[in-house]
Amino acid sequence: MKKFFEKYVWVFEFVGAAILIAFGLVMKFVPISLLYIVGTIFIILGLFRVFPLVKTTKDKVMKWIFSGEIVLNIIVGAYLIYLGTKGINNLGKIFGYLIGVVLYLRAFIYFFATTIRKETTDTMMFFSHIVFITFGSLIIGNGGFNLNTLSWFILALAIISALFIAFRGYKDYRNYRFQLVIKESTKEITGKKEKNTEENIIKAPSKDESNKKDTVIGDPEKEEKGEINA
Repeated sequence: MKKFFEKYVWVFEFVGAAILIAFGLVMKFVPISLLYIVGTIFIILGLFRVFPLVKTTKDKVMKWIFSGEIVLNIIVGAYLIYLGTKGINNLGKIFGYLIGVVLYLRAFIYFFATTIRKETTDTMMFFSHIVFITFGSLIIGNGGFNLNTLSWFILALAIISALFIAFRGYKDYRNYRFQLVIKESTKEITGKKEKNTEENIIKAPSKDESNKKDTVIGDPEKEEKGEINA
Protein backbone atom coordinates (compact mmCIF):
# COMPACT_ATOMS: atom_id res chain seq x y z
CA MET A 1 0.00 0.00 0.00
CA LYS A 2 2.85 2.38 0.84
CA LYS A 3 4.51 1.75 -2.53
CA PHE A 4 1.18 2.36 -4.26
CA PHE A 5 0.77 5.80 -2.67
CA GLU A 6 4.38 6.70 -3.38
CA LYS A 7 3.96 5.68 -7.01
CA TYR A 8 0.66 7.46 -7.60
CA VAL A 9 1.04 10.38 -5.18
CA TRP A 10 0.71 12.77 -8.15
CA VAL A 11 -2.94 11.74 -8.56
CA PHE A 12 -3.76 12.87 -5.01
CA GLU A 13 -1.77 16.07 -5.48
CA PHE A 14 -3.71 17.01 -8.62
CA VAL A 15 -7.02 16.18 -6.93
CA GLY A 16 -5.98 18.12 -3.82
CA ALA A 17 -5.13 21.18 -5.92
CA ALA A 18 -8.53 21.04 -7.62
CA ILE A 19 -10.33 20.68 -4.29
CA LEU A 20 -8.44 23.65 -2.84
CA ILE A 21 -9.46 25.91 -5.72
CA ALA A 22 -13.05 24.66 -5.46
CA PHE A 23 -13.08 25.43 -1.73
CA GLY A 24 -11.67 28.88 -2.39
CA LEU A 25 -14.40 29.61 -4.93
CA VAL A 26 -17.10 28.30 -2.62
CA MET A 27 -15.83 30.45 0.24
CA LYS A 28 -15.73 33.50 -2.04
CA PHE A 29 -19.23 33.19 -3.46
CA VAL A 30 -20.78 31.60 -0.35
CA PRO A 31 -19.10 33.57 2.49
CA ILE A 32 -21.16 31.87 5.19
CA SER A 33 -19.21 28.66 4.47
CA LEU A 34 -16.14 30.37 5.96
CA LEU A 35 -17.65 30.00 9.40
CA TYR A 36 -17.94 26.25 9.05
CA ILE A 37 -14.52 25.81 7.46
CA VAL A 38 -12.56 28.07 9.82
CA GLY A 39 -14.46 26.69 12.80
CA THR A 40 -13.59 23.14 11.76
CA ILE A 41 -9.93 24.13 11.29
CA PHE A 42 -9.77 25.54 14.82
CA ILE A 43 -11.33 22.40 16.28
CA ILE A 44 -8.98 20.07 14.38
CA LEU A 45 -5.90 22.14 15.26
CA GLY A 46 -6.97 22.02 18.88
CA LEU A 47 -7.76 18.31 19.10
CA PHE A 48 -4.74 17.06 17.16
CA ARG A 49 -2.32 19.20 19.19
CA VAL A 50 -3.47 17.99 22.60
CA PHE A 51 -1.44 14.82 23.04
CA PRO A 52 1.82 15.70 21.20
CA LEU A 53 2.07 19.21 22.64
CA VAL A 54 1.23 18.41 26.25
CA LYS A 55 3.17 15.13 26.21
CA THR A 56 6.42 16.69 24.94
CA THR A 57 6.27 19.86 27.08
CA LYS A 58 8.34 19.45 30.25
CA ASP A 59 7.52 22.87 31.71
CA LYS A 60 4.41 22.44 33.90
CA VAL A 61 3.45 26.09 33.55
CA MET A 62 3.53 25.85 29.76
CA LYS A 63 1.52 22.63 29.87
CA TRP A 64 -1.34 24.50 31.54
CA ILE A 65 -1.00 27.46 29.19
CA PHE A 66 -0.96 25.26 26.08
CA SER A 67 -3.92 23.28 27.40
CA GLY A 68 -5.87 26.50 27.97
CA GLU A 69 -5.08 27.71 24.44
CA ILE A 70 -6.21 24.40 22.93
CA VAL A 71 -9.48 24.51 24.84
CA LEU A 72 -10.02 28.10 23.68
CA ASN A 73 -9.40 27.11 20.04
CA ILE A 74 -11.96 24.31 20.28
CA ILE A 75 -14.51 26.63 21.90
CA VAL A 76 -13.99 29.33 19.26
CA GLY A 77 -14.24 26.74 16.49
CA ALA A 78 -17.49 25.35 17.88
CA TYR A 79 -18.87 28.88 18.31
CA LEU A 80 -18.07 29.81 14.71
CA ILE A 81 -19.91 26.74 13.47
CA TYR A 82 -22.83 27.70 15.72
CA LEU A 83 -22.82 31.23 14.27
CA GLY A 84 -22.90 29.74 10.80
CA THR A 85 -26.24 28.18 11.58
CA LYS A 86 -27.60 31.62 12.50
CA GLY A 87 -26.89 33.23 9.15
CA ILE A 88 -24.46 35.88 7.95
CA ASN A 89 -26.73 38.85 8.73
CA ASN A 90 -26.57 38.20 12.48
CA LEU A 91 -22.79 37.89 12.57
CA GLY A 92 -21.55 41.47 12.55
CA LYS A 93 -17.76 41.84 13.07
CA ILE A 94 -17.47 39.23 15.79
CA PHE A 95 -15.93 36.80 13.30
CA GLY A 96 -13.01 39.17 12.71
CA TYR A 97 -12.50 39.73 16.44
CA LEU A 98 -12.41 36.01 17.13
CA ILE A 99 -9.83 35.39 14.39
CA GLY A 100 -7.73 38.33 15.58
CA VAL A 101 -7.76 37.19 19.21
CA VAL A 102 -6.81 33.62 18.32
CA LEU A 103 -3.90 34.75 16.13
CA TYR A 104 -2.63 37.29 18.64
CA LEU A 105 -2.91 34.86 21.55
CA ARG A 106 -1.07 32.13 19.62
CA ALA A 107 1.82 34.52 18.89
CA PHE A 108 1.86 35.90 22.44
CA ILE A 109 2.07 32.39 23.96
CA TYR A 110 4.81 31.44 21.52
CA PHE A 111 7.01 34.43 22.40
CA PHE A 112 6.32 33.95 26.10
CA ALA A 113 7.34 30.30 25.87
CA THR A 114 10.53 30.94 23.88
CA THR A 115 11.79 34.04 25.70
CA ILE A 116 10.55 33.68 29.27
CA ARG A 117 10.24 29.90 29.64
CA LYS A 118 13.17 29.09 27.27
CA GLU A 119 11.26 26.70 25.00
CA THR A 120 13.15 25.56 21.89
CA THR A 121 12.10 26.87 18.47
CA ASP A 122 13.33 27.40 14.91
CA THR A 123 13.50 30.20 12.33
CA MET A 124 10.34 29.21 10.46
CA MET A 125 8.24 29.18 13.63
CA PHE A 126 9.65 32.56 14.67
CA PHE A 127 8.71 34.37 11.46
CA SER A 128 5.35 32.59 11.29
CA HIS A 129 4.40 33.97 14.66
CA ILE A 130 5.60 37.43 13.67
CA VAL A 131 2.98 37.23 10.91
CA PHE A 132 0.34 35.94 13.37
CA ILE A 133 0.86 38.74 15.89
CA THR A 134 0.95 41.38 13.13
CA PHE A 135 -2.31 40.28 11.51
CA GLY A 136 -3.93 39.65 14.88
CA SER A 137 -3.10 43.18 16.03
CA LEU A 138 -4.31 44.72 12.76
CA ILE A 139 -7.60 42.84 12.87
CA ILE A 140 -8.30 43.78 16.48
CA GLY A 141 -7.18 47.38 15.92
CA ASN A 142 -9.44 47.78 12.88
CA GLY A 143 -12.44 46.45 14.75
CA GLY A 144 -12.53 43.09 13.01
CA PHE A 145 -13.44 42.57 9.36
CA ASN A 146 -16.31 41.25 7.31
CA LEU A 147 -16.52 37.86 5.65
CA ASN A 148 -16.20 39.34 2.16
CA THR A 149 -12.71 40.64 2.93
CA LEU A 150 -11.60 37.30 4.33
CA SER A 151 -13.13 35.42 1.41
CA TRP A 152 -10.83 37.25 -1.04
CA PHE A 153 -7.84 36.47 1.14
CA ILE A 154 -8.81 32.80 1.45
CA LEU A 155 -9.38 32.54 -2.32
CA ALA A 156 -5.91 33.97 -3.04
CA LEU A 157 -4.34 31.65 -0.46
CA ALA A 158 -6.20 28.65 -1.92
CA ILE A 159 -5.00 29.44 -5.45
CA ILE A 160 -1.37 29.88 -4.33
CA SER A 161 -1.50 26.63 -2.33
CA ALA A 162 -3.17 24.81 -5.24
CA LEU A 163 -0.48 25.99 -7.66
CA PHE A 164 2.22 24.79 -5.29
CA ILE A 165 0.58 21.37 -4.90
CA ALA A 166 -0.07 21.13 -8.66
CA PHE A 167 3.60 21.87 -9.37
CA ARG A 168 4.59 19.11 -6.95
CA GLY A 169 2.14 16.83 -8.72
CA TYR A 170 3.64 17.73 -12.09
CA LYS A 171 7.14 16.83 -10.87
CA ASP A 172 5.94 13.53 -9.38
CA TYR A 173 4.01 12.68 -12.56
CA ARG A 174 7.05 13.46 -14.69
CA ASN A 175 9.19 11.18 -12.50
CA TYR A 176 6.53 8.48 -12.80
CA ARG A 177 6.62 8.67 -16.62
CA PHE A 178 10.43 8.62 -16.68
CA GLN A 179 10.43 5.53 -14.47
CA LEU A 180 8.09 3.79 -16.92
CA VAL A 181 10.39 4.66 -19.83
CA ILE A 182 13.43 3.40 -17.93
CA LYS A 183 11.58 0.21 -17.01
CA GLU A 184 10.60 -0.44 -20.64
CA SER A 185 14.14 0.29 -21.86
CA THR A 186 15.55 -2.12 -19.28
CA LYS A 187 13.16 -4.83 -20.46
CA GLU A 188 14.20 -4.32 -24.08
CA ILE A 189 17.91 -4.48 -23.24
CA THR A 190 17.40 -7.57 -21.07
CA GLY A 191 15.35 -9.23 -23.83
CA LYS A 192 18.05 -8.56 -26.43
CA LYS A 193 20.74 -9.99 -24.15
CA GLU A 194 18.71 -13.13 -23.51
CA LYS A 195 18.05 -13.55 -27.26
CA ASN A 196 21.74 -13.16 -28.12
CA THR A 197 22.67 -15.66 -25.41
CA GLU A 198 20.20 -18.22 -26.79
CA GLU A 199 21.53 -17.75 -30.34
CA ASN A 200 25.12 -18.21 -29.17
CA ILE A 201 24.18 -21.41 -27.38
CA ILE A 202 22.48 -22.78 -30.50
CA LYS A 203 25.39 -21.87 -32.79
CA ALA A 204 28.14 -23.08 -30.49
CA PRO A 205 29.34 -26.69 -31.20
CA SER A 206 28.78 -29.29 -28.56
CA LYS A 207 31.63 -30.70 -26.50
CA ASP A 208 31.51 -34.10 -28.24
CA GLU A 209 31.65 -32.48 -31.66
CA SER A 210 34.63 -30.38 -30.61
CA ASN A 211 36.46 -33.49 -29.39
CA LYS A 212 35.80 -35.26 -32.68
CA LYS A 213 37.21 -32.37 -34.65
CA ASP A 214 40.28 -32.25 -32.45
CA THR A 215 41.01 -36.00 -32.81
CA VAL A 216 43.76 -36.83 -35.40
CA ILE A 217 42.59 -39.57 -37.74
CA GLY A 218 45.36 -41.60 -39.49
CA ASP A 219 45.74 -42.10 -43.24
CA PRO A 220 43.93 -45.36 -44.23
CA GLU A 221 46.51 -46.12 -47.00
CA LYS A 222 49.39 -45.88 -44.53
CA GLU A 223 47.56 -48.09 -42.12
CA GLU A 224 47.25 -50.82 -44.74
CA LYS A 225 50.98 -50.65 -45.55
CA GLY A 226 51.95 -50.75 -41.91
CA GLU A 227 53.48 -47.32 -42.14
CA ILE A 228 51.61 -45.95 -39.20
CA ASN A 229 53.95 -43.88 -37.06
CA ALA A 230 54.53 -45.32 -33.68
